[in-house]
Amino acid sequence: MHRSGFTFSKRWLRPALVALTAALLAPAPVFAFTWVQSTWNVVSLLGTNAPVPQYQATDTKTASNQDAGTLKIDMGSSTVPGAGAEIELSRQMKISDGEQIAVSSAFQALLQNAKLQVKVWFTPVITGAGAKTKTPFNFSRTVGNRSGGITPRGSGQTFVRNPIFHSGTPANNGNYVVHVQVTYTNKANPNLTTSWSNPNPKTASSHVFTFAGS
Repeated sequence: MHRSGFTFSKRWLRPALVALTAALLAPAPVFAFTWVQSTWNVVSLLGTNAPVPQYQATDTKTASNQDAGTLKIDMGSSTVPGAGAEIELSRQMKISDGEQIAVSSAFQALLQNAKLQVKVWFTPVITGAGAKTKTPFNFSRTVGNRSGGITPRGSGQTFVRNPIFHSGTPANNGNYVVHVQVTYTNKANPNLTTSWSNPNPKTASSHVFTFAGS
C-alpha cells in the first residue's frame, strides 16, 4: 500500500516538474518599448496673441501587454496677424533591439494666410549612438489668401532602432528620446485676413499622436 501511494504521488509530481521546468526555461516576453519617464516633458510652450497650447497624454497597453500611448494636443485659434503658437514635448523610452515603433498622427485644421507644421523625431540618449527614421515625420502646410480647410489623412511613420553604433561610442542600450512639436503661425501682414483654427470638436480637431510597437 505504501508503494502504491508513492507511485501515485510520482505520477502527479512528474507533470508538475515538467511544467515548472518549461516555465523557467521559457524566454521572457520582449517588449517593443517601455516608457522610461512617467510623463511627457515640456521643452517649449508659447502663445503670442494666441492661446497657449494644451496637451493630454494617456498611457495604454497593447493586447500583448506592451507599452503604448496617445498624446493629444489642442492649438486653439487666432485671427491676429503675426500670431503664433508652439508646443514641443519630449519623453524617454527604451526600445528593444531590432524593434520598430509605429507613430501615427491625425488632425483637422482651418488656415487662412497661415502655416502649420508637425514634427516627430527620435534622438539617442548617448550622442553618436545609431538611430534612423525610415521616413522623417515632418508635415508642413501653408494656406494663402483663401480660407482653406485641411483634413490630412492619418499618416503613419515607423521608427527603427539601428543597433549599429559609431566606433568608440558607448552602447546606447536602446535609450531614446521622442520629440513631438506642433507650430502654428499667421502671416504678419496687417492688411491680410489671417486665422487658424484647431479647436475640438467641430470645424477642426485635436492633433492626436499614437505610439506603439509595430
